[in-house]
Amino acid sequence: MSDIFGQQIQDIRRDFLTNNRVGRVIVCSRYIPLLQRLREHPSDLLTMVEQITNCLHALFHDAHILHHDVSAHNIMWQPSQSPESEGEFVLCDFDLAVTIEGGASAPSNTRVATATHRTGTLPFLAIELLENPKTLHRLYHDYESLFWVVLWCAMKADYHTEGTKRAAIDELLNEWEEVDLKQVASQKRRALKMHWNELPIPTRFNAPMNIKNLIIRFQALIDAASGKANKVQLEEEDEPGGTIQDHGDIMDTIICKKKILKIVKKARTKMVKKARTKSD
Repeated sequence: MSDIFGQQIQDIRRDFLTNNRVGRVIVCSRYIPLLQRLREHPSDLLTMVEQITNCLHALFHDAHILHHDVSAHNIMWQPSQSPESEGEFVLCDFDLAVTIEGGASAPSNTRVATATHRTGTLPFLAIELLENPKTLHRLYHDYESLFWVVLWCAMKADYHTEGTKRAAIDELLNEWEEVDLKQVASQKRRALKMHWNELPIPTRFNAPMNIKNLIIRFQALIDAASGKANKVQLEEEDEPGGTIQDHGDIMDTIICKKKILKIVKKARTKMVKKARTKSD
């Protein structure tokens, strides 16, 4: 048997050497992991949220694609080759992405995602998807995943820095990787209710007003969204002959590009105002 196998190897080698072969090298842009970039530039957390929000919106509305796996590992930093720009954040790894049949304008009750199973990286998966695997994955779920990326990065970027409360971080984040999906959802809902000072965020990400303001406002948006959607539906039920909107359609108007970018803008404004106050 070994002689036959050895002969096959020799035949393959001979074929490789005697036939015309062209060596090809694929040259790709150099990407830097998200955490590495944020360790060096903590305030880039705001830029990342802004750019990835715009990316998710364009993917869905222009290309009719849902990424389905927004995570800290699928966002990278691409340094610029131009002196006029530092670079930009890039959303990568589209292995779990799906196309939306009917496009973004199709009614939600007719819209079909082509994935046949639940997708996403557990610590960053939206709460609704954890609680009910039959829930249709929508754009606002990817936006919610972006929030969990922000919170996860704020805790993990300086994880190995002296003075970081590693035990508290581990206790919180390990709960986001439980086998029981409903337990993960429960722990995430608890995290949405946590006060700023209760979150084990290291100093370099805890002290800056722009980062603090970003996380607090983003946290409040995600936490209040479902309640607001339910309120809208209840008000519509009280209207005689009125049409009750789909819960997901309402959520799409609450956790949306416009509101997330408004949060980023306000966080930056707070930082500018504080800087001016110090200079005065």
